[in-house]
Amino acid sequence: MKRLLVCLLLLWAIWWCFLRDNPAEDPPAGYRIADEPDQQIIDQPAWQAKGWTIRPLASYAMRARVLSKKRYYFDDTASIAPIDLALGWGSMSDTAVLSHVTVGQSGRWYDFFADAECPVSLGELATQSANVHCLPANDEVLDTLQSLRKNSLVSLKGYLVEATKDGAPPWKSSLERGDSGNGACEIFWITEAYEFTP
Repeated sequence: MKRLLVCLLLLWAIWWCFLRDNPAEDPPAGYRIADEPDQQIIDQPAWQAKGWTIRPLASYAMRARVLSKKRYYFDDTASIAPIDLALGWGSMSDTAVLSHVTVGQSGRWYDFFADAECPVSLGELATQSANVHCLPANDEVLDTLQSLRKNSLVSLKGYLVEATKDGAPPWKSSLERGDSGNGACEIFWITEAYEFTP
């Protein structure tokens, strides 16, 4: 019995470290997500979630390719936003373009680098990708977000929000796609999430 338990723990450790986030298969050559994210400014009351006050700024819906995914456990916002997704559409969902692009995530930041042969300008790449702090509205959404891997295609719907807690400065979503630097990330309260195929 003890040996079986050790084997099960070893298999779980191997899955956790090496297999759970293996990239999904690339979409077919030439495939790209043409739709831009859809954002509509709204005026709706705030609500409470896990000790946070969530104020919606805009309704938001998008289809995108997962460029990278990172889990957070211990920072100040992990309780409400356990996952960040770097997402791309347009050129940043095209495998031919992405073969020239390297994506990284760390400390709630997202960055990318393109090699000299990349057929698309850095400016265009920047406006067709985003670092998204994901606030799952329910367990079903959280399960979907946890299951996503690099190259997954995902449809998301909900609200861009401002989140506040205990009198700290507000954590406010960007409402632009072309900005960069501190404050440029989307803070996305996600009410619907599902993967799709090309």
